[in-house]
Amino acid sequence: MKYLKVFSEKRIFNYDFILQLTKSRSLADETIQNYLKKGYIKRVKKNLYVTISLENGGVIPNKFEIASNITETSFISHHSAFEYYGFGNQVYNEVSVTSLKKFKDFIFESNEYRYLYSTSNEFVDEVNGIRVSTIAKTIVETIDYIKTYDDMEEVIHNLSSLPAINGLLVMEYLLFIDKKILFNKVGLILSYFVDDLLVTNSLLERMKNLGIKSVKYFSKEKYRLKKYYKEWNLYCYDLGKIIEVAEDG
Repeated sequence: MKYLKVFSEKRIFNYDFILQLTKSRSLADETIQNYLKKGYIKRVKKNLYVTISLENGGVIPNKFEIASNITETSFISHHSAFEYYGFGNQVYNEVSVTSLKKFKDFIFESNEYRYLYSTSNEFVDEVNGIRVSTIAKTIVETIDYIKTYDDMEEVIHNLSSLPAINGLLVMEYLLFIDKKILFNKVGLILSYFVDDLLVTNSLLERMKNLGIKSVKYFSKEKYRLKKYYKEWNLYCYDLGKIIEVAEDG
């Protein structure tokens, strides 16, 4: 149990950390095998370990800590970021993890960690040692990933749970990624959250000017996109009804 206190404080670690402690590759290998056998640590995946609580036998780090340590650049994103910030409408057994370095999806302790591709670690904060996409980035990315009516309901519920939406920061991220259709999609949804302070009509007008001018469908569920929002050039779900349900809930 020589390293148990150190492991408990570290909570989650890889082989290099153990090698740094033991100063010997053979001793590092022996330590891993002994601690795994005794149930002091548990392997999450190749070259990633967590410490086990001696009090209850459970894994010490939570799923968000694990996600943030899968690679050197991994961070929590999309619906998992909303969940981490406390604005999700449900608890998931699937964790969305964005990383510059690719990894294979895996399951650990009933949670599935799913890889999402990224070429940039911009707009990522570190909160209590955990890397997570900013609220603004999370808003844009979850809107960008809407594929179904249920996805839209979830995003609207999450946005309705936010105390405020900083439209300027959302615009900053939109300009950074410069995906034309997103100016339309994000602008349409945020038009239901105008507060005369952080989401203003002038900001929405700028989004309209930067967006696409041809008519598009919000998702591939064309048969459900029955409402046409002319000012945004989008066929979409009836957002008024979805928001009404979210506010009642």
